[in-house]
Amino acid sequence: MREVWVDIPEYVGIYQISNFGNVRSLDRSTTRTENGKSIQQPLKGQLLKASKSTPYLTVNLCKDGNSIRTNVHEVVARLFIGPRPRGEQVCHRDGDGYNPRLDNLRYGTPKSNSKDRRLHGTDAIGENNPGAKLTTELVVEIKKLIDVYESDSKIASMFHVSTLTIKAIRLGQRWSHVTIPVAV
Repeated sequence: MREVWVDIPEYVGIYQISNFGNVRSLDRSTTRTENGKSIQQPLKGQLLKASKSTPYLTVNLCKDGNSIRTNVHEVVARLFIGPRPRGEQVCHRDGDGYNPRLDNLRYGTPKSNSKDRRLHGTDAIGENNPGAKLTTELVVEIKKLIDVYESDSKIASMFHVSTLTIKAIRLGQRWSHVTIPVAV
């Protein structure tokens, strides 16, 4: 596939984006005031460096003195696939939010996007959740102890978590993807 560049409609003559997810500014001139005189200043176009400060690549696009952080994958999808259907999201086929190439993007429902994340192992469940206090190994131990102890509070104090966490594990509401290995 060859790289194709198109104008970003909100920034015609200022920025373009490619089907590879690259963003560039275009050669242009701006006007600045110095000592009460307007001076034309040429600006050389360049490839923008995308930021990985969120789960997706972003670039800052400026117009009329306003800078807007923009998700690259959303612009690629909108301009090369078409408008996003109501209720759908931009999905990454390979599960990599830093890959905004057109051949990696599609529109899908939140449910299908969530299913993709589970398949790719990028869903924020279990240890992938930044707020997780437990590991898979600890949950296996908790599940073994649930069969031994009747008291959720005793297990909770052993692992320094709330009794609600132990109850949720017992009922399969949390960490349901973790199973106790069967000894062979």
